Amino acid sequence: MPSVKNIVQPVIVQIVPQMNRGGVERGTVEIAEAIVKRGWKAVVICNGGRMENQLKRAGAEVYRLPVDTKNPFKWGAVRRCLKTILLSVGADIVHVRSRAPAWIALPLTSSIGIHSIATIHSKFVPQNFLKRIYNKKM
Repeated sequence: MPSVKNIVQPVIVQIVPQMNRGGVERGTVEIAEAIVKRGWKAVVICNGGRMENQLKRAGAEVYRLPVDTKNPFKWGAVRRCLKTILLSVGADIVHVRSRAPAWIALPLTSSIGIHSIATIHSKFVPQNFLKRIYNKKM
């Protein structure tokens, strides 16, 4: 009798600053719903927000982490917590949906070999030299 292979369900992680209201947040919920409908595992990492319950109703796992911080001195601690979460859920793909999460997550995903994607939802208008550097992560 042939053996039955285990079917691996991909784990797709979205990282968004907060789940309050807006296009990014609605898109995060819609993507999570589509992932779950496909039979895969949807994980969202954010710093909470009013739309967090919509994610849970859609079947996504939600982890609270201050990925919205723009303070680079805090990124190391957040990155260490993020690494723990990504490894514990078995992340296959990480989708960062904003600049602060990109600065936190992309160096980490690269170093531990997890595929990543970053999307932007509006045009960034560089206001000064530092802002141009900050925006380049996306």
